[in-house]
Amino acid sequence: MSAPESDSAVSAAPVESARRTLLVTLVLCLVCSVVVAGAAVLLRPIQETNQKADLIRNVIAVSGLLKEGLTEEQALKRIDAHMIELATGDEVKGIDPDTFNIVKAGKDPEISTELTRREDVAGIRREPRYLPVYRIVGTNGEFKKLILPVYGYGLWSTMYGFLALEEDLRTVQGLRFYQHAETPGLGGEIDNPKWRAQWTGKVL
Repeated sequence: MSAPESDSAVSAAPVESARRTLLVTLVLCLVCSVVVAGAAVLLRPIQETNQKADLIRNVIAVSGLLKEGLTEEQALKRIDAHMIELATGDEVKGIDPDTFNIVKAGKDPEISTELTRREDVAGIRREPRYLPVYRIVGTNGEFKKLILPVYGYGLWSTMYGFLALEEDLRTVQGLRFYQHAETPGLGGEIDNPKWRAQWTGKVL
């Protein structure tokens, strides 16, 4: 091989190596993206089921039924969920309260209303037109308590929770937040049982 041919072969080697490295990288990225996307699709039903179960556990916890000695399964039979239109207070049919997502609803202009600065005392910007409410009934089906979803902006994040009211609809049974990004310290006090306990018995 002559000197020019040798130099040409040497210079072509790094170029070919770089192309091969780039191709391998692209293929690897493609495979990884497919795996991640597939996992997200497969895991979504499981995640939604877990979120629903966690939501119900928080409804049961704030209801006070467990303090009456009921199991979670027994307490669940005493909870009656309904969808309510906020503007009228009327019950809404055709929307499943068990799968209704308040976070998504608040961002959807089709089923939410933009609040003015004066109206937006909780810092939520938009308010869903519909929200789930939970009636707690006695052993004979009589009304006992009402659980309302509450949410608003805290120190660092939007906090989502439930407020339980006694039969008079004025006395607080309990308050519990189930989703937030507050940090330990002042913001994290909302998870402190002592802080939550101070709400019981307050009159609205």
